[in-house]
Amino acid sequence: MGQHDTSPTLIERLRDPADAAAWSRFQSIYGDLVVRYCRAKGLQPADAEDTWQFTLLKLTQALPKFTYDRARGRFRDYLFVVVRSAITRLGDRLKSGSAGTARRAQRADDPTSDAAHAPARGDEAWEREWRDFHFRRAWLAITPDFEPQSLAAFECLLGGQSISAVAGRFAMTEQGLHKVKQRVRNRLAEQIRVQVIEEDGGE
Repeated sequence: MGQHDTSPTLIERLRDPADAAAWSRFQSIYGDLVVRYCRAKGLQPADAEDTWQFTLLKLTQALPKFTYDRARGRFRDYLFVVVRSAITRLGDRLKSGSAGTARRAQRADDPTSDAAHAPARGDEAWEREWRDFHFRRAWLAITPDFEPQSLAAFECLLGGQSISAVAGRFAMTEQGLHKVKQRVRNRLAEQIRVQVIEEDGGE
């Protein structure tokens, strides 16, 4: 298991607020996802960071009683509800918000409630950021397995450049470039599959 992986073991460790190493690792994995999502929803950088910090605070309060149950939903769905609640609370605070809204948010991010496991599908920004998040993790994980030139060529293809143009730029045959593209794509797909399985509690 790589240093960027999330596993049920890590989630279990997060049930102990005093496990500083587990929380540090969780922050290094998920902080970027949450902040990018908040920015995509229009929050200013400072507000996005505040939302992430509030999310962490809520998780330290909630996770000690959290029991992972894949039948009720995915971990990313639970995290989405906590983040959405944090954004709502931030908005309430900025508007001198209502207690009723805060109470509804509190019920939603209670890990024992059904609302806490409601699917995130429908929030396009969260789904997009989640996909990009796993791509970035997978890219970092596979980088040591390939020559820098192969990865650079693949990035050019991702950027929309043609096979012939990229092959010429890197002095590769088109057939060789096709093989590089397939190998990198397959490794990315496998790494993302592993990450998602681990995030959702194993096979």
